[in-house]
Amino acid sequence: MKKPVPAFIAIFLLASSCAPVFAGEPTSQAVAASPFTADAYLAHVKYLAGDELGGRRPGDPGIELAAEYIARQFAAAGLQPAGDDDTWYQEFQVRRGKKIVDAEALLEIKEMDRTWRVRADWIPLPFSGMEEVEGPLAFAGYGIQSKDYEYDDFDNLDVEGKILLIFRYEPLADSPDAPFGGLTPSRHSLFSRKARLASRLGAKALLIVNPPLRDGVSAELYEFAEKYTRRTLPLPVVHVSPELAEALLEQAGQPNLETLQTRLDARKGPASTDLNLTIHLKPGVQPNLVPTRNVLGLLEGTGDTTETIVIGAHYDHLGCVPRQFRHKDQTPRIHNGADDNASGTAAVIELARV
Repeated sequence: MKKPVPAFIAIFLLASSCAPVFAGEPTSQAVAASPFTADAYLAHVKYLAGDELGGRRPGDPGIELAAEYIARQFAAAGLQPAGDDDTWYQEFQVRRGKKIVDAEALLEIKEMDRTWRVRADWIPLPFSGMEEVEGPLAFAGYGIQSKDYEYDDFDNLDVEGKILLIFRYEPLADSPDAPFGGLTPSRHSLFSRKARLASRLGAKALLIVNPPLRDGVSAELYEFAEKYTRRTLPLPVVHVSPELAEALLEQAGQPNLETLQTRLDARKGPASTDLNLTIHLKPGVQPNLVPTRNVLGLLEGTGDTTETIVIGAHYDHLGCVPRQFRHKDQTPRIHNGADDNASGTAAVIELARV
């Protein structure tokens, strides 16, 4: 704030994560003269939660309509702009997962004169670490260590400071119902478990390839889906194509993927070994920063102190995305957000008016 202001100042701040009247907006007649009415409150909620605003996701057009609507309501209530440069708005950015910047992505094998293309030959997993790394390459089987199942891909392999090439999933068992190696992968198959284990043992990054002899496994690279980018593993993890993995093994003078998988699945001991290649990896993954803005209005008090009362609500919501919480239907749909938080925003608008 640029100068001291009198006591009991109320800042009405509507936090987000052009003046025309739009169709569906409540008119001034809808805001009754009585202190508070259900109709006035509901009119704000209906507009903010309407399909026209598309769920008010930061970065989408609908949230800008919401911000402009709130600013007009503050102005009509007699508040003063309290944002940046005497406007109603305070600009900032929110982080929404991560993104791949293709121009910054690099996977280079020092001993090979070949270019490996991101999204075609390899791709960072959406929960990959973001740091640039370089180090010697080693093959580490399935990247699993389990006392319960007497299986250890790291037996007699020092992985400190190394980048590891490993198989996805876990070694196949004879029985499809086996708790380890059955058709239903166990917890040892999780990307997160393998990444945390490798990190704890001192590895710098993981290159993961699909095992060629496992039924029902697509050759496609893992999807870099936004919904999976909210968490970040302790090291870079990338999915590589079989062609890339085979090229690495051939360059290192090692058996091919099928031979290595056959040995591991038959439990003939670990196949882990140093490959005597040097990998330079830049995942190209960066935080996805979305511009958005708070709406701030100021109501000056009449006292003689500089105390400030801040009253706020957030006016953003999820936007038009597939339903949350593991629903199988991934069709995008508007999340209107009537009670999260059009209702709180309506309350602040009405309080400002009264």
